[in-house]
Amino acid sequence: VLAGESTGGFVGGNYGTIDQSYATGNVIGSFTDVGGFVGALVSGTITNSYNRGNATAANHVGAFGGTAYDGSTIINSYTTGIATLSPSGNPEPVSDNFITIPDIGINNETFTSLFFDETVAGIVANSTLSQGVTSSILKTQKPFIDLGWDFETIWGISTSVNDGYPTFLYALPAEDKDSDGHSGIEENAAPNNGDANQDGVLD
Repeated sequence: VLAGESTGGFVGGNYGTIDQSYATGNVIGSFTDVGGFVGALVSGTITNSYNRGNATAANHVGAFGGTAYDGSTIINSYTTGIATLSPSGNPEPVSDNFITIPDIGINNETFTSLFFDETVAGIVANSTLSQGVTSSILKTQKPFIDLGWDFETIWGISTSVNDGYPTFLYALPAEDKDSDGHSGIEENAAPNNGDANQDGVLD
């Protein structure tokens, strides 16, 4: 995506609710409020979403979201992208690789359980808004489950889908019901139809 301001890989400006959505393309804006998923989040809510693309702009740029305003909410979301300030314009420091917040803390924004890939971003310190984890950790369920992400009805991980990063169960191959990267054919060939130790969970 190549545009001016309030530009995102999924949506430019959001005032409503977005759930279980994703974006994968790179976004380049010539001015401000540019993000890999959402450009400007204005009194809106985003839950259970992710983006895999990078974002570049002169101001207010974030790998996931350009800017969050006025009581915005983001919950259970992650990015593997990089936020970069373009060389022109009147650049402001990237306050967080995930999203930029003007006057942070005074607009009642809510940010819960957000991750970015610190291996890709080249940033190792956690910020006040999102938590950086390595690519290898981000491809496991543990950090997400520890913070209450739903890996029973919403999220799943398969080594053969989305480069091994979390995605949605609806995006996983039908034969990989337990999101472990092995088909049902493989598992059913194991003892006890895939449940070798008879604990009720496919191995």
